[in-house]
Amino acid sequence: MKMVVLALLLSVGATAQARPGDIFDAPSITTMGPALSSFYTTFCADNSMCGNKIILDAKDDAAAFVGSDGALRGAQLEQAIQYIRLTNPANTDSDLALANRILAEQL
Repeated sequence: MKMVVLALLLSVGATAQARPGDIFDAPSITTMGPALSSFYTTFCADNSMCGNKIILDAKDDAAAFVGSDGALRGAQLEQAIQYIRLTNPANTDSDLALANRILAEQL
């Protein structure tokens, strides 16, 4: 149930036709922040598996992003980066650095 809600909530930021690996104009953290914050507070606060799933699901998009030197930005990577920034506001790493950390599983 939680994963269904997660998928529905996170799809709010993507276009209606977005699929894993699609490229789109990503919403800013200011537009997605409240929805992700609400979801995180409700479902993920006591469950580290929730955040891990978001990040692990972004590995393919992170590889494309790193391999294209930032030109390819997939929906799952955008969601993971927004999640990381929301849950750790002190993290000032660039998107490229975060993508590399996702690939190296250092988050």
